[in-house]
Amino acid sequence: MTIYRVEYRRWLVFCHIPMFCDSLKHTDTTMAFGKTLLRTVFKHIKKQIMDQFHRARDQMTQERRVMLLTHFPPFLNVLDKELFAPSSPIFDPDFKHIPTLHLQSLLESCRKPAHDANTPSTATTVKRPNETPVRETKRKRDE
Repeated sequence: MTIYRVEYRRWLVFCHIPMFCDSLKHTDTTMAFGKTLLRTVFKHIKKQIMDQFHRARDQMTQERRVMLLTHFPPFLNVLDKELFAPSSPIFDPDFKHIPTLHLQSLLESCRKPAHDANTPSTATTVKRPNETPVRETKRKRDE
């Protein structure tokens, strides 16, 4: 039996049939397939994304064009290598990334108070809304 047939049957049983058969529990596609689905569709999606970026490059600002056509492809290539590596840490739920030395020093400088308690603060505080986003509310309601 091919991998495709196994995956197709899995999709039918866990994702498609439960949509109209109440006796079976519906499972979200990404939850049923996880890494397998990501590996299956990644190369195709990567190509589609890059083709779309190249088609739309004339409408992009210079900054966006540089970001999407210069910096994004290397990121996708590294992600591609990690997805298909036999022992990639990105699939390990207990993986803790250790920041580089430069990033650690930057994080530490942000954590330390930049002024004395006697010196008035010039930093502004950005308030974040305490409301739950609509999609999160809907997701919680569905569960």
